[in-house]
Amino acid sequence: MKTKIKGSSLLLSVILIAFAMASECKAYSDTSDKSNKYTADFHYLGVGYQILSETEKTVAVFQDFDIDSEGSSESYGKPNKITYVGKNGFSCTSGLESQVVEIPETVFDDKGIPYTVKAIADGSINYINIGMLILPESLEQMNGGVLDLPIIENISLPSNLKEIDGIAYCPRLKSLYIPRNLECIKDRSLSLCGFKFIYLPPSVKTLGDRVLADCDSLEFASIAGVEKMGANCLSTCDKLWWALLPESLQSMGSGCFNDCESLKIVSLPWSEIKMDGCFNGCPSIDEIDILAPEPYPFPQNSFLNVDRSNCSLYVPQGSLEKYKAADGWKEFYKIKEIPEWATGTLLSVNAKHRFNVEGGIGVLKIINPEGIRFDVFDIDGKRISGIVKPGIFEKEVPTGIYIVTTPYGSKKISVR
Repeated sequence: MKTKIKGSSLLLSVILIAFAMASECKAYSDTSDKSNKYTADFHYLGVGYQILSETEKTVAVFQDFDIDSEGSSESYGKPNKITYVGKNGFSCTSGLESQVVEIPETVFDDKGIPYTVKAIADGSINYINIGMLILPESLEQMNGGVLDLPIIENISLPSNLKEIDGIAYCPRLKSLYIPRNLECIKDRSLSLCGFKFIYLPPSVKTLGDRVLADCDSLEFASIAGVEKMGANCLSTCDKLWWALLPESLQSMGSGCFNDCESLKIVSLPWSEIKMDGCFNGCPSIDEIDILAPEPYPFPQNSFLNVDRSNCSLYVPQGSLEKYKAADGWKEFYKIKEIPEWATGTLLSVNAKHRFNVEGGIGVLKIINPEGIRFDVFDIDGKRISGIVKPGIFEKEVPTGIYIVTTPYGSKKISVR
């Protein structure tokens, strides 16, 4: 006997399935071929647009792949002569670094009817030599539409964007302002970019697979607020030296932070993070600090290449003997209680406010993920610098002793 599905039940099932698909942060590569869905309905100022909704008068930027240029597209030297510009209006040259492309919020069809730009078709802004891209405030979906821009140095994102999907393979993109309302960064996004430092606002809760992977210049990433990381996030980042995991983080996919050759410090929060196969291929790790008073299970198949005879494990005051007896943790020879201030480095031990100050050769280096106020004074008490915003800062100073103060303490730092 066949079971009949009532109309109301069927409708509810459809709604639930649609909600699940809309709410999950998946890769653009895992969806259907969006480029087949987008066909140009009209062109405005040389750029093609496809109508998404006649009722709401919305469109997507369209790419018809009819770009050509004179000279090798792999050469980023002097600008070459443009021999042809496709209907999409994006000029492909071999070094036009000063070129700025701005997508307007409102475009007009051949009859003068206005439409609002809501999306970018998959692959629409792909392998074109532009120096700056300005996306409209009306944009809601990127669909993997911004990829492989070899000389781009600046991308302006709309302030109310909820997800980033597709900014990748941009080796000259040194910085990117992430909108404060962003919630999700999809698979492979922000990978193979030239960031030295990146700050994700607390609104970002989910990172897809390979987010911020293969960023050769990345030294530090502030991921405060992230709850879930997909596989291989922040992997193969050769210059990354500190992995600061936030209290919000609940799970990490396999391969996160793997093969980061310069990674030296890993800071684990109070609560356990579900991880398996992370922090492998990181032979330079020489310090792990953990804020949990009670040891939680040691991460499975992780930290495999760490020399546990030389790596220091810092644990909370009063927890030393517990970690010396806990499986996995007890394999570290150098288990120490977290000092209030580490020698030569200013470190916060507050779970919600962690930061770092180091004295180097001619510079003070400050890692300030949360935008805590720093004040720097010379040995005579003269204030020479102040910092109140998140980021990595290097202050050139003469050789000497400096006093760095924060709301959580102060420390003398030596600069050689």
